[in-house]
Amino acid sequence: MNKELSERFRNLNESAKADLKHKLKGSPVALKLISFLETTTNPGFRNPEVVRYIYGVEEEKSKYSVLENRYFKLRKKFFDEYLMDHVDTGELLASEERELVYCRKLVMDGKKEMAYARLRELEQNCRNKNIFELLTATLDLMIFCNQSFSLAEKNNELYQRCEESIRLQSEMAKCCMLARKIYELNLKSGIKSAKRELGALKELADSNKEWPRFSMCYHHVSLYYKLSSAEYQDDKAAVSRHFASFRELISGFGNLPLVVYRPNYEVHQNFHFQQITVFYHYTNCEFREANEAYEEMWRLVMAERSLLVMYRTDAFYFNLIASRLVAEKFREAWQAVEEYAAFLTENGQKDKLLYMYVLKALVWNEAYPVIKIPDTSFLAKKISEYIRRVRKHPPHQNALGEVYMIGAKMSYLLGSPAEAEKMIRMPEAGEYLARLELKEWFEKILSESFTKSESARILKEIKDKKFACSNPTGMLHLRWLEKILVQRGS
Repeated sequence: MNKELSERFRNLNESAKADLKHKLKGSPVALKLISFLETTTNPGFRNPEVVRYIYGVEEEKSKYSVLENRYFKLRKKFFDEYLMDHVDTGELLASEERELVYCRKLVMDGKKEMAYARLRELEQNCRNKNIFELLTATLDLMIFCNQSFSLAEKNNELYQRCEESIRLQSEMAKCCMLARKIYELNLKSGIKSAKRELGALKELADSNKEWPRFSMCYHHVSLYYKLSSAEYQDDKAAVSRHFASFRELISGFGNLPLVVYRPNYEVHQNFHFQQITVFYHYTNCEFREANEAYEEMWRLVMAERSLLVMYRTDAFYFNLIASRLVAEKFREAWQAVEEYAAFLTENGQKDKLLYMYVLKALVWNEAYPVIKIPDTSFLAKKISEYIRRVRKHPPHQNALGEVYMIGAKMSYLLGSPAEAEKMIRMPEAGEYLARLELKEWFEKILSESFTKSESARILKEIKDKKFACSNPTGMLHLRWLEKILVQRGS
């Protein structure tokens, strides 16, 4: 509570602090608390410090408990009565919402002419940005101002615009409801079970072509769910159409909110558009394009004072490493693993460092022979240690079959084909490879059970498989097998 009190007070601007002191000028005890909050350098101060400062006594047990209780009551009064009026709404309201609140205050203060001029500008801004959530309230306040000016005849046109705004606000609310419902239906039964709701979104987009926000909502929701759905794996043309339409709309109307109008919506929408772009290119095995989009996401999240700081997670680092790896930016992928290690250390998560070594082994395997490290056997030992941990305490970050494959590749590259073969014959590795339809090739190549003439045939088969492959994980393995065969042939 003390820390919250200190932070709440520090967030007040100088004018608000002056108002607070004026309000409390008749309470010496309250003014002493303000003085303490202004001078203390420790936001997490302890109760005895502030009690001594306010009441001027030492911690005599007979008196201290009484004085501490008085301080608790004073602190509660500060929270309930004095600081609530100054809660910063900057993070709760979008800029247009703050402008509407300010215009209401101007009207209440009798400055209606100034308010009206700002309201006209706000209305145009909301129309340009398709912010239907504020249009009706803005127009209503303009109508009230005209009535105050005895200029009611000017309201005829405003009433027409108000009727339109009420319809648009209602239909935008319907869009939001449909999007929520589609989320639940997709989660429960797959996106095709939401066909009726998607159709309703499309009808709203078609009937409001002059307002592009409706089309953006339709294509965004359709793309988001169809892109990640197994139901549309064989209908990539439909996904591509949504992506092309959404990208075109974003390029022309990127300042419009999507389904939900909220503070800093442009920042969040740009981030989510980059997410969709990454996933779209990644699932189409367009790895360089996927990496370019992910690097933009990385810049947005890691920028100083970023509004997207909540995305600095383990998964964010994993995906950065993967995007650089598939784009064959091996040194950058290695650097990303180093940055992940620093992230774990800074956040007191050293227990996760074991998995970081697995990621290093993954990058070293795919980059071979680009990256040189002094002790590869150390990484091999860490993989074995990780496997033991997963078997003892499942589940962990990565499926066991995939970790066995990392270990198998590393063993092979370190000149231990027998150990590599042993790893890929583990049941989990076998199931993993079978799903990717790569089991036979890995068993042949890692066990070196093929002739030179067979090598040329297998290499051609792998190249043909790469050409037709639509699975990014499978593509990575095919690329590695091709590299090994070419190196052996040379």
